[in-house]
Amino acid sequence: MFGIILKNRFSGRFFSVFLCFSYFLVASCSPNRPDTSLLSILEQMVVNTAGVLSGNSSGGIFSSGSGFSTLSPGRSVNLNGSNAPMVNGVVVDASGTGHAIGISTQGNGVPNLIFLYSGNSNTPYAVDVNGDGIPDYYLCYHSDGTITLSMGPNCSGSPVTIYAGQGFDTNGDGVVDNPIIARLATDTIPPSSSVNLTPGTYGGVQTVTITCADNVAPGNIAYTLDGSTPTYSPQNGTITNPPKTSTTIGGSGDGTYILKYRCRDLAGNVENVNTATYIVNHNVPNITLVSPPVSFYLSSLSGAIQSTSYVWKSSQTGTYSVRQNATGCTDGTVLESGTVSANQNNTSFLSASQLSLGPNTIFICVSGGLTGQNSFSVTRDDTPPTVTANPGAGGYGYDGTTPIIVQLTYQDNITVSSGYQVAYTTDGSAPAINSLTGAISNGNSYPPSTGNGISLTSNTTIRFLARDLAGNLSTVGSAVYVIDSSRPTIQVNSTSPSNKVVNASNAFGINWQFSGNGASYKVLLGGSNCTSATTTTTTNGTTTSKTTYSGPSGVKYSNATDCECNNGATPTGVSSFTSGNVVSGTPTNSDINVGTAVSTSLANLNFTVGKNSVILCVGNQANQPEYGMQTLNVWKDTQAPKLVSATPSGGATGVNPNPSQLTLVFSEPLDPTSTPVLTVQVFQYSSWKTLNTSNAKFQFLWSSNQPDTLLIQLPWIFFPENALVQWSIGAGSLKDAAGLALASTVTQSFLTTTFGVATGMTAPLFVTGEGDEPSVGSLSIAQSLKTGASIPSGLWSNSYSGDAVVWDANTNLIWKQSDEGVSTDFFTALNTCSALNLAHSGSGYASITNWRLPTVQDLETLSIYNASPSIAVASAFSGTLAAPYWSSTLFAPTVTNGWYVDFQYPDIYFDAVTASYTVRCVSGTMGQGTPKVTP
Repeated sequence: MFGIILKNRFSGRFFSVFLCFSYFLVASCSPNRPDTSLLSILEQMVVNTAGVLSGNSSGGIFSSGSGFSTLSPGRSVNLNGSNAPMVNGVVVDASGTGHAIGISTQGNGVPNLIFLYSGNSNTPYAVDVNGDGIPDYYLCYHSDGTITLSMGPNCSGSPVTIYAGQGFDTNGDGVVDNPIIARLATDTIPPSSSVNLTPGTYGGVQTVTITCADNVAPGNIAYTLDGSTPTYSPQNGTITNPPKTSTTIGGSGDGTYILKYRCRDLAGNVENVNTATYIVNHNVPNITLVSPPVSFYLSSLSGAIQSTSYVWKSSQTGTYSVRQNATGCTDGTVLESGTVSANQNNTSFLSASQLSLGPNTIFICVSGGLTGQNSFSVTRDDTPPTVTANPGAGGYGYDGTTPIIVQLTYQDNITVSSGYQVAYTTDGSAPAINSLTGAISNGNSYPPSTGNGISLTSNTTIRFLARDLAGNLSTVGSAVYVIDSSRPTIQVNSTSPSNKVVNASNAFGINWQFSGNGASYKVLLGGSNCTSATTTTTTNGTTTSKTTYSGPSGVKYSNATDCECNNGATPTGVSSFTSGNVVSGTPTNSDINVGTAVSTSLANLNFTVGKNSVILCVGNQANQPEYGMQTLNVWKDTQAPKLVSATPSGGATGVNPNPSQLTLVFSEPLDPTSTPVLTVQVFQYSSWKTLNTSNAKFQFLWSSNQPDTLLIQLPWIFFPENALVQWSIGAGSLKDAAGLALASTVTQSFLTTTFGVATGMTAPLFVTGEGDEPSVGSLSIAQSLKTGASIPSGLWSNSYSGDAVVWDANTNLIWKQSDEGVSTDFFTALNTCSALNLAHSGSGYASITNWRLPTVQDLETLSIYNASPSIAVASAFSGTLAAPYWSSTLFAPTVTNGWYVDFQYPDIYFDAVTASYTVRCVSGTMGQGTPKVTP
């Protein structure tokens, strides 16, 4: 808890405010270091004389994933931790048993991260994201209660980041490697489910396996045995995770059992209800598979799995037959027949030559008065699989940090999601797989144990081989990759027109050339089409950041240049040398040579009125090249200039008062000889107070290749805090490069906040002193303030020994040793300090040119908390009046008032901006490190 004792300046009465925060069972109350962002809260409390802070466990201070290690149903959890964008998911119990089965990140209640459990554990160890029942990523439980994903069990392997609506980044480069979530977002095809036990009559308890299949990712299976319809919401029946589940029929004795089942994929699509009817009669022979087929896939190809065996038995003595492609015990092709004794194991064999291509349903039938049956499916597959490399062989650029990732894609005529093998080598040798067992005898298994592909940073030959479930082997494939890490360098020799301004009809010409390696080139329109996104990952305590860039195509690149060169627009009209190849011999058509100048012409119709970006791109390779790029800004001028953007932007709130400058971007190049007529005002209730801008500086950024930009540096260094600021440039006072004047006055406004709030800086604010009067600040002047020779060397060079200053080692602020000796209103005080920057013909007082009126937080650091003497008699200064001193901070609830520090008490108050108070000026920025002040 901390207390604030404030004095109402108008009534002369004191009142106290006490705030106390609790987190779980620990209460934290301190009078010494409250956050400076409380200033605005306190101001509202002064106005309203009451306030309420509230929080709850679903939001507020109880953030998801913080302090909770259990994954109980309904819990909101962020699996990205604190070093990546927050993606909240909800733990789902679709089974209604109180046992969590997954997490929904899609906001539709459908779990798309399926929990996997080990044995009887109640804590999941991994998640399945494609519904195949195999771990894709592992859950990592941290000591602080947070839970994240990793590529290996028990927090081994690289961290995995979820990107909402996209997928999973498995190597920390900010690029989605597994786009399964994006695929789910576009999936509208319902799944389909099937049972392995053909409906019919059986002599005893049977096991039925329900399998869900889908075009993207199968999901939860729902079924009932009482004839009712299985549903997900509201929940009815048994609901299990994909891709299959088993149940038994006949456990309640003879009778009819109606199994109704359906599947929901991970996208939320639900299939119609399926029905399978089984009759159990103990007088019917009951046939069970003691050992299912060793392989459910056979091939007639040499070296593959050509045959398999299985063991079965009957509960009764009788005659039997094994039938291929039957629907029961009266049709199909009889593969085997004879007599069978009750409860005796029988071994039967199947060969590929007996089967038809594709799935074959095998029935085992036994007759002993009544006929019983059992069935399973075996697939004959005589087609070897194929493997393709993506991206394919060729030349690729490498930026030195982000490797080329090659993925191997398995394809087969029989669609399966697991069980096959892919092997690869990078040493030039041929990979080898045992066709009967699937064991890899040479090479590496794909995918690798970490990452989502094969990482290349140098010239590499990848060879690859695949085996399907029938033991068929693909041919050994090969892809050669040439990796080039150099980028071409582009030089612009000249442009026509030279000032890069075209009218309504003339073309634009560029004479340019390049050096280095080159395979192709293109000239594009657009520029600045790409935006960046930065992600951070922490591995073994080391935090790394990765920035990626993406444009309209949505493809992510690790380099802004490569992104721009793949997202610009192709020129149209009568244009020449806008794209082609780089050749070593004599160029033809649009080909060019390295080191040889080329003249590109762009038709006028390619340019719109205003600023246009032209980019020259040369790639070092034919496949996924690394580009060298040069950007030109071309203006098309047919009308008067217009404001395109402003910084701070119009209507902005919470603007950092530092620095007090305006950056204005117009629709075309400006005339640097223009003299803008600038007006800056601060709102005071129903009227605007005009500030003195005579010392403002105007800078046209032609030298920075931004001739459309005007930078205005206002004299106060900081804007007034908590102020509604309005600026305008008068019509006709600003001209473009073509001499066309601003047609109308441009006006915008914005609202500043305090510097501390804008920067997240924590500094002393209001704290309770002894007795009735509060003290302010917490620093000891005797320990923190230095003058003259005591100031560390290297801060700046003071050419004027008579200009005395004081440096505060705790705050890194530099104070003028004496105050300004004037008593003035708030707005005049702003200009009083800015005038110091013009001293000595612009060199500044004490060779410092960033003097300003201090903020209220700056001023309060000069007071002594619970110590004596006060600053009013501190030897470091040449004298401080026991009187109020203006700050640059307006009182937010009533902006006609401003905050000041009264060193008579000392204390902090606010009063009307028209009041006359003393001024002491400061240089530097509190909390921003040791100042390096130069004129």
